[in-house]
Amino acid sequence: MVIRAIGVAVLIVGLLAFAVLGPRWLMQQSPGNEEEQLPACNLQGDECQWQSGDEHWQARIEEVEFSEGLHRFRLEMTTDARPQRLHGVLVGESMYLGEYPVVLKPMEAPGRWSATFAAPLCTVQEVMVWRLELTSGEQVLEHVPFRLIFTAQGR
Repeated sequence: MVIRAIGVAVLIVGLLAFAVLGPRWLMQQSPGNEEEQLPACNLQGDECQWQSGDEHWQARIEEVEFSEGLHRFRLEMTTDARPQRLHGVLVGESMYLGEYPVVLKPMEAPGRWSATFAAPLCTVQEVMVWRLELTSGEQVLEHVPFRLIFTAQGR
């Protein structure tokens, strides 16, 4: 009987500790040396352009709608590369909330791609910072000199 009571008490204390410390743990940046991280390029305001060999790349995002707790964004990419497929993955930069695919579709103009997608909001933070990781075919885009980020703010 005493062992069962101790077990229940330990379980309750563990659950309380997780409830208090869990959000703090999730909001911590990924481990690693801060100096090793690439600088950020804000897709919502900066000119996010780079060269990869002879190929020029440019990316930007604009918010197109906010409804029912979701921000809808339009991502536009321009490149003189000739990718067969181009897609991205949203990863929480300020807090890990999972990974969300972003499928880009070719536009009529050559070298232009676009996608419209929803970025979920965090219930703990007012502002959620997302990072976009780009892939061409099965290969992660190399030689991107910065992290491609944008923000979604709760309203």
